[in-house]
Amino acid sequence: MVVTDNLDIDATSYTWTDLGEVHQSKASDNYNAIDGDVVMDENGTPWMSFGSWWQGIRLVKLDPTTGKKADTQIYSIANRGGAGIEGPSILKRGGFYYLFTSWDVCCSFNPVSATTYNTRMGRATSVTGPYLDRSGKNLMNGGGTLMLSRYYRYYGPGGGSAFWDINRPRFVNHYYDTLRAGNPPTLQIRDLVFSDDGWPEMGQPFLGRYMSAEAEHGALTNVIISGSNTSSNGEYVANINEGQSKIRLPMFIPHAGKYQLRYRYANGGAAATHLVSVNGTPNIAIQLPTSSGWGKFSQGEEVYFTVQLKKGGNVIEVTKGAAFAELNRIDFLRLADTIPASGFDQGYLHSLSSDSSLSLKNDGWTLYENIVFDSISDSKTIIQMRQCQGGTISLRSDITTATPFGTCSIPTSCPNNSWTSVACTTALPIGVHDLYMTLTNAGPNSLQIGNLIFEKNTPVSNSIPIKRSDPISSHHLKFDLLGRIQ
Repeated sequence: MVVTDNLDIDATSYTWTDLGEVHQSKASDNYNAIDGDVVMDENGTPWMSFGSWWQGIRLVKLDPTTGKKADTQIYSIANRGGAGIEGPSILKRGGFYYLFTSWDVCCSFNPVSATTYNTRMGRATSVTGPYLDRSGKNLMNGGGTLMLSRYYRYYGPGGGSAFWDINRPRFVNHYYDTLRAGNPPTLQIRDLVFSDDGWPEMGQPFLGRYMSAEAEHGALTNVIISGSNTSSNGEYVANINEGQSKIRLPMFIPHAGKYQLRYRYANGGAAATHLVSVNGTPNIAIQLPTSSGWGKFSQGEEVYFTVQLKKGGNVIEVTKGAAFAELNRIDFLRLADTIPASGFDQGYLHSLSSDSSLSLKNDGWTLYENIVFDSISDSKTIIQMRQCQGGTISLRSDITTATPFGTCSIPTSCPNNSWTSVACTTALPIGVHDLYMTLTNAGPNSLQIGNLIFEKNTPVSNSIPIKRSDPISSHHLKFDLLGRIQ
């Protein structure tokens, strides 16, 4: 274990101190002390899982003051009876602990197809177990729900760690990319998407955007992945031809409301339909007219439709309708007059407060992807804030260096430290844009931000709660006959 009190690598005081060994396996032990991972239990006590390819996963309690072992007890929490299991990681969410492990063989290059690594999961109500998979099988008896395995060029996805990234659970793993010379080990960072009953699925890997779903990274049944230089990420899903064909896309959505889904497809034949279900709702028949051709994905040939999404885990399922069409990706466009500031996608120098509002430090910024500004009724913008200490909020579209389209002067104080509505001067852009909110010239403490309200400046109560499920206003987009935004 090594520790530091400063993560600024340019600081003169930047250094790491070696505090020595936490745990070591010996030749006489029937396990291997590798792949350590630490999780805090409900009391704030740290535990370290580790091990152990041939004899299962172990767990030890740590002293929260020293970081060393609190006692000599070693718990066994997963075992395959001698088969390969290693790389544990535990994520705490709600009343459950989720144990992720890697199964089978990693890192074989001769041939790379011998790399059979895959990721499995089980959960428990206590950090020490018992951990059960989704079917109820104990992980000590070989249980483990499959989360991620080889698909297309992505061989051996495993070696993973689950963690909380401020407002969303994530999973980071490696795989071997068989379409690149030498099959190099490559990083994936994915969302973990939880269902209402508390079970996770692997969401999209981060490819520069959160509010987009690449079809090839969904859970696929009876379809194929193909390549095209006109498709985003160079891949798409084809052969959605059978009654059993299905693309399942788990998505993490940062705040509830109505969303416009931009559906990027290819159809070289007769007019077709795909059937789309959202969170188990009845299928929507999406009309897919003849396009430029098979495997050709052109901007301007997408179709659009509106769905209601909830905050957190959502599942989009695509199946075959009439005739045939291919799917590249789905973009999620936010139709909202009110955006909870906590529903961000990326940011810098920001965090969540205890009441789920956004805390933003000076020179920090927060990004909200895919905002449909055409649906906003008025050029006046209100930002709800407290813990005011002066400064300026700037609103920009698409890049952090763009000229601001809006500015908001922050009061030097907020009455009784309650929620205050600050009117901003804005000239809203037209169309779909990413929204960057930047704080400058502020005091040393974090500014708390509740909601961004794009509507007429109406009085707002100082005791306003943080909105998380705001309904869409009555304003709608205009479409042409193909469902495109005009």
